[in-house]
Order: sequence, then structure tokens, then C-alpha cells
Amino acid sequence: MEKDINEVLGVQGNSDNDRDTQTDMESPPLDESFARHRRVNFNFYLTFPVGAIILNVIVGLLGISLTTQDDPGGGLIGVVLFLTFVAFVWHILCVIFGARLLYFAWASIQDGHARTTPGKAVGFSFIPFFNLYWVFHMLVGYTTDYNNYIDRYKFKATPLNSGLFLTLIILSIVSVVLVRIPVVGFLLVLPSQVVGLICLKALCDAVNALPLDSGEEHLP
Repeated sequence: MEKDINEVLGVQGNSDNDRDTQTDMESPPLDESFARHRRVNFNFYLTFPVGAIILNVIVGLLGISLTTQDDPGGGLIGVVLFLTFVAFVWHILCVIFGARLLYFAWASIQDGHARTTPGKAVGFSFIPFFNLYWVFHMLVGYTTDYNNYIDRYKFKATPLNSGLFLTLIILSIVSVVLVRIPVVGFLLVLPSQVVGLICLKALCDAVNALPLDSGEEHLP
């Protein structure tokens, strides 16, 4: 019986001292009640920011056309208004599914050591003004907790780069503040979107690198 237990734990050696030494080096047992999560599909989540970028570019170009040429029949302005509404709805979907992804990300490292729960991580980000502070905990804090998580259980996963997510937050906040300045706003929005896509890929890869419970489904 003792031999079977040692084989499951990966403990080798015949002496009691060897077993005690090697057992101490093992990672702590993972509480399965906390470790439940889902695989996430990067291509699925990628459609939302890419779609938003495309819609923003189209609406922007059509808006410029309205300022440079006449629209006697009102057809062009009608198209612009329609696409603006579509872009507005699409951005709402981006927020919903972005929150869904962050919920899954935080759920994947819930072993009792994470700084917050998935519900709080997402819910607090919708509190006006407070979310400017909370976003640092939600994203940069996640990278720290994730790296501690994979180190604690010795998972073979690539650590997240906290500097990358910090850059995304800073660029996003500054671009929102300066977006009305034509040249400066564009120069800041473009890199923030590129960094955002890189962070999206890193986040999806991080969640998918963790062991998946046998009872969980593979969902987008």
C-alpha cells in the first residue's frame, strides 16, 4: 500500500530519509474544488477586438467623407449612423465577452491563494472611477498570482509578463484621455490595440497551459 502511494506521488527511494526529503520537495496538493476551469479559444475572442477595429476604421473614413463632400440625398449619413449603431452594439459584446474571458482566467487559479475571486475581479471593474484603480489588480495582479500559481504547483507553463499588461493599462488610459487630439490620439490608440491583442493571446495561452479537469468542457 505504501509503495503504491509513493508511486502516485512520484517518490522514489527505499530509505525513510529519502522519502521524507523527496516528499518535502513535492508541490502542494491541488484542491480540485478550486481548480475547475475551461479551455478558452483565442480565435473566438480575437474576433471581437478585430471587428471593433474594422468598424471604427470604416466609420471614421465615412465620417471624413461627410466633411469633405456633399450628401444631398442623405444616404451617406444614413450609412454612417447605421454603422455607428452596429459599432456601439459590437463594443458592448466586446465588453461582455472580455469580462467572460477574465472570469475564466481568474477561475483557473482559484486555489485559496488568489487575491480575489472571479466575480469580484470582473464586477469591481464596472464601478466608475474605482475601476481605474482596480484594473491594475485585475490584470497586473493576475499575472503575479498566475506566476505564483504555476510555481507553487510546478506546472510547465510560461510565466506571464506583468510589464506587458501594465503597458496595456497605461496606453489605454492615456489614449482615452487624449483621443480627441487628432494625431496624438491616433498614435496612442494604435499601439494600445496592438499590445491589447498580444495580451489577449498571452492570457488565452496562459489559461490553456493549465491542467484541465476531466469533467470540464472545452468551450470558447
